[in-house]
Amino acid sequence: MAISNYDDHGIGRCFIFENKKQKFGAFSRVGKEFGLSVLLKNEISDIKNHFRKVYGYPPYLSIQYQILNPKDKDNHQLATFHTDVLPLGYEVNIPITIAKEIKNKNISNCLDYNTEDPDSLYTFGTYTYDSCYTTCLKKNHLTQCQNIIPFQPNLLMCGKEKPCKCDDLKCFDCLSDSLFPDNLNNDILHPEFKDKCSCPPPCESYSYRTNPTYSKLHAKNMAEMLRLTGSEEDLEDDISANYVILNFFIKEHTVLTKKEEVVYRSANLFADIGNTLGLLLGLGMINIIEIFFCLFLIIIDRIQYFIKFRRLY
Repeated sequence: MAISNYDDHGIGRCFIFENKKQKFGAFSRVGKEFGLSVLLKNEISDIKNHFRKVYGYPPYLSIQYQILNPKDKDNHQLATFHTDVLPLGYEVNIPITIAKEIKNKNISNCLDYNTEDPDSLYTFGTYTYDSCYTTCLKKNHLTQCQNIIPFQPNLLMCGKEKPCKCDDLKCFDCLSDSLFPDNLNNDILHPEFKDKCSCPPPCESYSYRTNPTYSKLHAKNMAEMLRLTGSEEDLEDDISANYVILNFFIKEHTVLTKKEEVVYRSANLFADIGNTLGLLLGLGMINIIEIFFCLFLIIIDRIQYFIKFRRLY
């Protein structure tokens, strides 16, 4: 497996690996119940120097996984990039739990498609929190910065006034300041995103929860499986610094569905009050009406009596 090409964005490099026959860097699975297990290798040098640090930093591998909606593949439900979830020398298990929530459009003012949002920069596709917040962040960025950073939604607005390429750090600093306004001159290590975005809920949404677990790889067993040769110390260093096993899976019984429905109305409240009074006091709605009518007649009679009494005196 060799590097076919890489993109250098100034803030990091994205490598694409492929072998002679097919691309080797991406895998795709369809369905709610599936498992994916891969053995990943970080080949940085010859075996005698594998345990050494690269450019002064310990080597590590990263993972980006996406979950797509089969009804609308242009809008991903989840895209997560982890830089610390795959420590070398470990077997990593990533189970993922999916929760689906369906809202009632009549009572929640939720949206189904991006075209229903007048402020959306997306002209098609299913409405999600992701599409709403990226629209908000994009508009805020366009009002503050001279360069158009090509994150979604991509706009065909590149030109001399607002180029799409960053040749210096000014555009990246502007992007950082627009997305993380609290980071300005505050030396905050973990700033929060811009909090002025207001988004209505989607009518159908998904949430995902992962809980990775780790177990250290057994050097002797790994060496036998991979047919590695060398001293015990070199093999231990080689396995702990260059190999990781990833087990990523979703099981059908972890897919939960929450549906919003109208189960109680104001009319039900008065009916329940009448039924409760009928059970506790022996009163029904007809009896209550009769009691109010009787009290009304008594009050009218008393008023007429006092008026006649005052005329006599």
